[in-house]
Amino acid sequence: MKSYVPEPPDYDDASSWYVSLVENRKAAVFYVTPTCVFDWKRPDGQLCHHYDVRGEVQKKNFDWSLSLADEIFGRECDFYAPYYRQVTLDSWMDGEEVAEERFSLAMEDVQAAFRHFLTEDCPEGDFVLAGFSQGAKAVLELVEAMEAPILERMIAAYVIGYKVTEEDLSSPNVRPAQGEMDHGVVIAYNSVRTLEDSWPAVSEGNEVCINPVNWKTDTTAAWLPYKGGQVRVRVHPAAKVLEVSGYDGGGFSIKAMEGNIPSGNYHLSELTLYKACLQENMKKRMDRK
Repeated sequence: MKSYVPEPPDYDDASSWYVSLVENRKAAVFYVTPTCVFDWKRPDGQLCHHYDVRGEVQKKNFDWSLSLADEIFGRECDFYAPYYRQVTLDSWMDGEEVAEERFSLAMEDVQAAFRHFLTEDCPEGDFVLAGFSQGAKAVLELVEAMEAPILERMIAAYVIGYKVTEEDLSSPNVRPAQGEMDHGVVIAYNSVRTLEDSWPAVSEGNEVCINPVNWKTDTTAAWLPYKGGQVRVRVHPAAKVLEVSGYDGGGFSIKAMEGNIPSGNYHLSELTLYKACLQENMKKRMDRK
């Protein structure tokens, strides 16, 4: 039986968005969510590999992820996150080639939502792009396709928990961050206990990594307080990932992904572990602009 493809979202409909507004906003944030749903079946038995934005039961899976992102990126900004036909977690476990093929539908929605954001929500002024995991992949593609007048308004693009490859860097729009206050740049990192714990789907071929604790791209180590001790974070110069020691994973796990993601891969902690660092960095970048 052919898999079911949900109808596209209507971004003129408020139910297609998670929105959080503040008084006297410094900027607007366009945020793209990570993978939050699994394969599912319709009553007629058709299997679906994409999120249906009209499925209210599935939408609850996004609540925690969106609240966390809003806390990080939306404290002094209007925060807009579109619901989109994201690729399911099962698709990523089926291999990058499968996920990549299905991702084109998700990207169509993200592009449509971003056009709406620029027209209706942020027609002028500064904005921030941010995304985690699948959302980071979408953000990176938005940056690559961005026209110069729009790119000039972008404070930064937080491409968290995904790879930035040599091919991505061939785009003049993709300029890796070199510090904590540069403008119009891409901020990217992946965290592991050891290199053997890397997850190829999000880090294979990666060429960009900045330490979100000290905002350095060299091997200078930085420390975070954690459970009465300290977590050590440093950039591995060759692999371009963050090596993290003194951390236990924060208790985050997805049982269905056991065996697919090494236990020492801290993909699920990329926002929570560095939450305070990202909040502070958002403020610094906006104040500089």
